[in-house]
Amino acid sequence: MRLVRYISVLTAVLLCCAGCIRENIDDCETPVEVEFLYWGDGIVDVFPERVDSVLMFIYEASSGELYRTVPLTASELDARQGASLRLFPGDYRLVCWGNAGEGSYIDLDAQRIISADHHEGRNPSGIEELYFGSTELSVPLTLRPVRDTVEFEAPYIMITVELLGFGRLNSGGASAGQTLSGDGDEEPKVIFAHEGLSGHIDFNGDPVLDEELADYVPELEDHPEEADSYITTYLVPEFDNSTTSELSVYDRARGTSLYNRPLADILDELGITLDPDRNELALHLRIQASFDSNGVLVGVDVVGWNTEIVYPEF
Repeated sequence: MRLVRYISVLTAVLLCCAGCIRENIDDCETPVEVEFLYWGDGIVDVFPERVDSVLMFIYEASSGELYRTVPLTASELDARQGASLRLFPGDYRLVCWGNAGEGSYIDLDAQRIISADHHEGRNPSGIEELYFGSTELSVPLTLRPVRDTVEFEAPYIMITVELLGFGRLNSGGASAGQTLSGDGDEEPKVIFAHEGLSGHIDFNGDPVLDEELADYVPELEDHPEEADSYITTYLVPEFDNSTTSELSVYDRARGTSLYNRPLADILDELGITLDPDRNELALHLRIQASFDSNGVLVGVDVVGWNTEIVYPEF
């Protein structure tokens, strides 16, 4: 009997110390259940197929101060496509980045995400396959779970460039024997660059154009179907037809320019209108080099440019 009385008194003391009891919930955190969704441009949620990890930043709406950071791993997202939180009553803004890994640098002061290479002063080969989502959340004083949804979008454009015939470039033998690895594969004779694009995406999911712009230099691979040709696919922050970026091809050995043209002029000439509100927009460019019998470059032309609105499979 004494033992029962002892346990009852101890339970009462612990409840008082906890400060959060059903009769007085002033000091309680409210349970919050957040669901993640990504529709692409379709009607079926494809979040599990696109997003492997999420970094969630919780901001106090009144002060704009960062309240908490919640990282979610692939295994956690497999178990639950969302996040279970406990928040004190108040108004919050939840900012989520999907797939932000070692290739991305997050500037919390400026509230921007940046290519890690660009942040460290190197030319980036592209950005990671990022997905962005946010929501405004009002948390009442209650012990019942509050539920909300974060719908993600894709703030990038995927670009594929085929450089046709550039492997025939005669650089005077300067690049002979240079290799990317020990397997004997010749290093590409040219360097392709997409210059003057945004290097930052803000915490609204929009590219930042009032900072130092980035020159993207994606890696070239041998074309699987075209002889003496290269191909590359890279991701950059979304843009529209007003872009001031330029496409350039350089002779790797000499460092001289072989081709340079504003992207906006190419889009205008071919009658292409980009819609950055679309998700997973893909562009495809073919640049053809012409040579004389001595391997001297005599011309470079855009021989095909294609846009494709990619609807995620479902």
